[in-house]
Amino acid sequence: MNFGVRLKELRKELGMTLEEAAGKLGVSIPALSGWEQGHRRPNIEMMKQLTALYGTSADYILGLTEDREPKPLTMNAKEILMRKGLHWDGQPLSDEELRTMRVLLEYVLNEKKKDNANADERKAQGE
Repeated sequence: MNFGVRLKELRKELGMTLEEAAGKLGVSIPALSGWEQGHRRPNIEMMKQLTALYGTSADYILGLTEDREPKPLTMNAKEILMRKGLHWDGQPLSDEELRTMRVLLEYVLNEKKKDNANADERKAQGE
């Protein structure tokens, strides 16, 4: 499905007129109509607003996927804490501080595993 058709479909699913959707987006009716008819394309900032208004991903709006739900981003904290140049609210973090954070997180997660294993064992014993 092309971009314009998808935009129009999403707007109609929410029961919005062109005027209502344009008002919520802060654009003119002709601008939105041009997008829906495929004569124009919105900029990146407007794509963000479209995804928020229609509650779906840019990939879905652009016709790159049939999955309406945006995929949650997952990031490996261990990998992130290996990066250089990280900061905490603007305060640079040294290599030693990052190493301490990695060690602390590993400790917390290992303790959680032990607690879960102990709870499973007690449950198996019928406590």
